[in-house]
Amino acid sequence: MRPIVLVVDDEPSLHDALGPVLELEGFGVRSARTIEDALSQIDREPCDMVLADLSLSGAGGSEGLGLIRRLHAERPGLPVVLFTARGTAEVFAAARRLGAADAWSKDLPIPELIRRVRATSRRAPGEPPSP
Repeated sequence: MRPIVLVVDDEPSLHDALGPVLELEGFGVRSARTIEDALSQIDREPCDMVLADLSLSGAGGSEGLGLIRRLHAERPGLPVVLFTARGTAEVFAAARRLGAADAWSKDLPIPELIRRVRATSRRAPGEPPSP
């Protein structure tokens, strides 16, 4: 059975680019544009991993951190990976402290992204990411 990845980002171009790549690598992919849509989808059809943008709706905030908090509280063990176009070491560390399975920049090379998605999908809940 293919692991299902829910990609949460308000930019259609990211879904268009990332979805086919993950599908070619053997993942099932679903998309959400908002936190509310993501939570609703997870309630209807559970997924194996969530990839979420830090800043949804162009607000420039940290909505992705809120999603991590909610999913960590409501669905412990569901890996949530945060990604952002403006990531810093401090942002990534904060995401991990809140329970993110991993965090990375949107400009991560595709082969590395795939390696990290695969590693996260195989990791036991609570196990830290590999360096």
